Amino acid sequence: MKKIIIAFVLLCVWAYGCQVKPTDPPTDNSSQTVKPDSQPGQSPEVIAAEKARHERDRAQAKKLAEEGQLLPPRVSVKLEILDHNDKVSLNDAELSYEFVKNGIRACYMRVLAFDKNAEGDITIALESAENRTSKCTIQKTSITAEDFESCVTKACQHWPLPEGATLNIHMQFSSSPAPTVEEIRKINHQLEHGGEEHDHDHHGEEHHE
Repeated sequence: MKKIIIAFVLLCVWAYGCQVKPTDPPTDNSSQTVKPDSQPGQSPEVIAAEKARHERDRAQAKKLAEEGQLLPPRVSVKLEILDHNDKVSLNDAELSYEFVKNGIRACYMRVLAFDKNAEGDITIALESAENRTSKCTIQKTSITAEDFESCVTKACQHWPLPEGATLNIHMQFSSSPAPTVEEIRKINHQLEHGGEEHDHDHHGEEHHE
């Protein structure tokens, strides 16, 4: 809990440093005329402030590295629909995954809490049950952590399938280290400038969370 609090404080400090933009000191316009081609951003004060901000970012990144991984890892769950019967379409099967993906992701996050390098895959057979729930049968998995199978089974029972639908799926689980301060700044910059990228692959949709 202490490390989580430290990480939150560091991110707040970083966010404040990114949002606050220094301004030029006020000038007396009555005795001085501003030239049309003047560049306030090139003033010594602004240059010094930008340099200080970069130094602060580097210091924060170094501190995070020294204290270890304080942020949760980035999780990737790649879903593949192996086959389905005529009671459910491929598109509906993928859309219905949205109802259970957070629960399945939570099962994998629980595994990572004990083994940060854990990764693997799982193959599941689903069959519609009463009240738009599903019967979940795990056919095989390479993740042997305790309670992982029972956790995924419980999560998949909430997969809403039409009556009589059957579905076979494969999921690949992997993770990568938490983003660095510099990566967070880069992502924030892309979002501010409309540079967010979206990848779509119906047969191998990769979900990063």
